[in-house]
Amino acid sequence: MTVRVPPPTVPFAAIRKAANAAMSTGPRPDMARVEDTIVDAATPVPVRLYHPSNISSSSVIVFYHGGGFVWGSLDTHDGLCRRMASRTGAKVVSVGYRLSPEAPFPAAETDVGLVTDALIEGFFETTVTADRLILCGDSAGGYLAFLETCRLVDRGTTPAGLGLIYPALDPSCSGQSHVTNAGGPILTTEAMRWFWTCHAPFDIAPPFEKAPLHTFPPTHILVAGHDPLRNDGTRLHDHLSDLNVKSTLLEAPDMAHGFLNLPMAYDVWKSHEMALFDSLGATVMSHGAV
Repeated sequence: MTVRVPPPTVPFAAIRKAANAAMSTGPRPDMARVEDTIVDAATPVPVRLYHPSNISSSSVIVFYHGGGFVWGSLDTHDGLCRRMASRTGAKVVSVGYRLSPEAPFPAAETDVGLVTDALIEGFFETTVTADRLILCGDSAGGYLAFLETCRLVDRGTTPAGLGLIYPALDPSCSGQSHVTNAGGPILTTEAMRWFWTCHAPFDIAPPFEKAPLHTFPPTHILVAGHDPLRNDGTRLHDHLSDLNVKSTLLEAPDMAHGFLNLPMAYDVWKSHEMALFDSLGATVMSHGAV
C-alpha cells in the first residue's frame, strides 16, 4: 500500500472514505468511560474523551490525528488513543479538527486552539492548567501539536510536554529523507507535497525556524526509518538538543510512515509504541500524579 496523489477524476469523498478504511485501529483496550462531545464554538469541533480505568494523573494528553490534513478521524485513531490512555494512565482528548481541502489553513489550527482553551476553561468538567497538558499528534497531527505548543509558549503558558509521532514539520519537503525515501513505502514525497498544498496552497516556512524552541517543554519524538518525514523529526530533535531542551528521539529503523495504523500484526510494532507511551508517561507522572 503506497499513498500517492489521487487522480482528479475520483470524487474526494470516495478517496477519503477509502483512506480511512485502510487505517487499522489495532487493539482497543476497554476504558472506564469514553465520551463523544462537541466544543461549542462558531464552528463546532467534535472531540472524544478517554478515561482509563487505571488513571494515575491529573494531566491530560491532547491528541491530533494524522492523515495529511485531508483524511483521518476520531475513529481511525480510536485504538491508538485507547492504548495511549491505558499505558500512560492519563485522560486523552482526541480532536476532530476540520479537514482540507474543504477547510484549509488556518481552520485546523483554529480548531486545535479552541479545544485547548476549552480544556483550560473547564469545558470538560475538569479544570486543567496548561502546565498539565501534553500535546501529541502523528504525522500532520504532529504539525498541529507543534504549532499549538508554539502558541501556548508565546502566551506564557508552556504545556507539560510534546509528543510527535513521525511528524510532518517541513512544508518544503527538503530533508535528506525526502530523497532517500522519496518513493515510500507507504508515504511518498510526491504525496506529502500534495498534502501540504491541500492544506496551505502557498509557501510556508518550516515552523521550527521561527519557533520559540528555547522555551519548549520536554519533547518525545518517534521516527520511522523508511519514512520521507524521518528528518522532519530528527532535525527538530537536533535543534532542541542544541538549545539544551530535553528531547527524546525514539527510532523505529525498520518501520514505514504511519506504522501505528497499518493493518499488520500488533507485535510487529508494539515495542516502538510502548517506548513512546512510556516516555510520555514519565512526563505525565511528573506533572500531576494522583
